[in-house]
Amino acid sequence: LGLPLDRTGKRQFTTGLVLGAVLISADAATIAWLGSLHLHLHFSRPMALRAAGSVVLLLFGALLEELSFRGYPFEKLTEAVGAFWAVVILSALFGAVHLGNPDAGGWLSWGFFNTLAVGVLFALARLRSGSLWFSFGLHFGWNLFQGVVLGLPVSGLHEFSTLVSARVYGPLWLTGGAYGPEASAACAVVLVVAFPLLLLLTASRTIQHRPVSSPGI
Repeated sequence: LGLPLDRTGKRQFTTGLVLGAVLISADAATIAWLGSLHLHLHFSRPMALRAAGSVVLLLFGALLEELSFRGYPFEKLTEAVGAFWAVVILSALFGAVHLGNPDAGGWLSWGFFNTLAVGVLFALARLRSGSLWFSFGLHFGWNLFQGVVLGLPVSGLHEFSTLVSARVYGPLWLTGGAYGPEASAACAVVLVVAFPLLLLLTASRTIQHRPVSSPGI
């Protein structure tokens, strides 16, 4: 499954989770800076239970998608056509699958291209770290902070806004509209910064299950 149970795996998951939280928070901060972002807290016992359920759903949702797009199929495709084409093919498929989400916007949209780029980021985390723990943590941290902590739509899904709800104001290119920040130009800027940051974090031997095996990646 690409999920070895050891200290390195725990370190990778934690590092990925923090990175995902920082990246989506930077996206939200950009929206707040150039537009407007208002967060509203709705604390009650029922909402707390719903929030806990959302965390579990996002955790297993992230795990399922990582196993599907960066797990065994990714490994076999890498063996067949090489790491570069495996990343391209499965990241494009990752973006295409999300076109079925509410308010996705179609092929020629920030939502599709940003989701594709996020897929590339997760795949790069998988390759550089040598396991799924880093990409799993990155994926979970991204969705957790986007939906539960910041109350923003997660790829068009509003069900995870429980304890916190958010209202954003500004042009569609900035806020992403009903699909959420992943459909914004702000997200594209954050992703440009995310790639060198990921390379820097995964350069350490303490974060790798094996040396980087794919030159140039």
